[in-house]
Amino acid sequence: MTRLCLALLLLAGLVRARADDAAPRNLRVQFIAASTSETPKTDKRLAALLPLLKNLSHNSYRLLDESTIRLPGATPLALSQGFVLALQDKGGGKVGVTITRKGKTVMDTPGVVLVENRPLVLGGFPDGDGTSLLLVLTHVAEGR
Repeated sequence: MTRLCLALLLLAGLVRARADDAAPRNLRVQFIAASTSETPKTDKRLAALLPLLKNLSHNSYRLLDESTIRLPGATPLALSQGFVLALQDKGGGKVGVTITRKGKTVMDTPGVVLVENRPLVLGGFPDGDGTSLLLVLTHVAEGR
């Protein structure tokens, strides 16, 4: 009987963990142009990200796009300069990230783990105009 109770408790914990994985979550998506410039400047809308951006090799940052989307169920998101972002909820807290442009994959990650309210920077891929493009994803806590 004790083993049965223990097994049921373990199963209940697994079911709860799976339910948490499948719970909807809001993701803030920020698409940023990054460059190295003689006169460094950062878009004021990126002030909250400055401590993170200072660790990168660029010194100028400009916000191109910003959206908040809900996973699961997000559809592809059109970004500046013809880029398209697709996010897939992979389960286990992982999110697949794919960016395409003119039908070609520019970036594809099988699954990144997002920690609530902790921005994750992806990319550094060229835009063709001498700047790099960054994607910042943040799992936004409910009510924020």
